[in-house]
Amino acid sequence: MSRPALSSGVFSELSAVTRRRLEQLARTRLLSEGEALFDVGDEVTVSALVERGVMREVYVDANGEERTRGFSFEGDFAGAWSDVLANRPSRTRVEALTEVKVRLYSVKALRELEAAEPELQRALRRVAEQLYVRKSDREFELLTMDAAERYAALLKAAPDIEERVQLRHIASYVGITPVHLSRLRRRPRSRGA
Repeated sequence: MSRPALSSGVFSELSAVTRRRLEQLARTRLLSEGEALFDVGDEVTVSALVERGVMREVYVDANGEERTRGFSFEGDFAGAWSDVLANRPSRTRVEALTEVKVRLYSVKALRELEAAEPELQRALRRVAEQLYVRKSDREFELLTMDAAERYAALLKAAPDIEERVQLRHIASYVGITPVHLSRLRRRPRSRGA
């Protein structure tokens, strides 16, 4: 993945003591392709840092239709932090699109450590700021761009996504059908896109 990871460098700036305390909280989990970290309606008790593989966050409507909210690659956090903040069950399914290795952090333990470690507070605030910018960019794309422009923006942000993610999930993220995506992929791409 050539784009910078969401948490790129943030934890590397922590002191050795704080990093060690943070790592003591983590546990590693392997997920098979298609396996959910958690599902719609689950209580969100963990946040996951992707070490290897690709995950997706997806909304599922009452009819079972899926809409991809986002992808998480190596170095990204995956989860439903907004649901943690709102103190509600998860509104998203977070699942592995490939075999995935994640580091899981208990939300409760992470918050306790954060309260005791000001430098961790700053690091997590930077992660939240990066996430906010990413979500704001996504909202801008959805409200101001057509499908071709959204697809081009995704390819610019994640040039190797088509090799790593099934096209139906990319279509879902862009907000179009797989057939429409197939048409877009056949169009010649401009050099700047």
